[in-house]
Amino acid sequence: MLPPIDVSQYGKDQVRELAAHCRSIMEQKIAELDKEVAEREAAGKV
Repeated sequence: MLPPIDVSQYGKDQVRELAAHCRSIMEQKIAELDKEVAEREAAGKV
């Protein structure tokens, strides 16, 4: 689960910047989850 994202600093003219920020956060979380899965698979826990 990702924490809430404060969008108060973004206006309708910064939607693309907000989307890029959200995407970056999601990419980082996906990388963390991929690493966790790989570690569990290597340990035989999956």
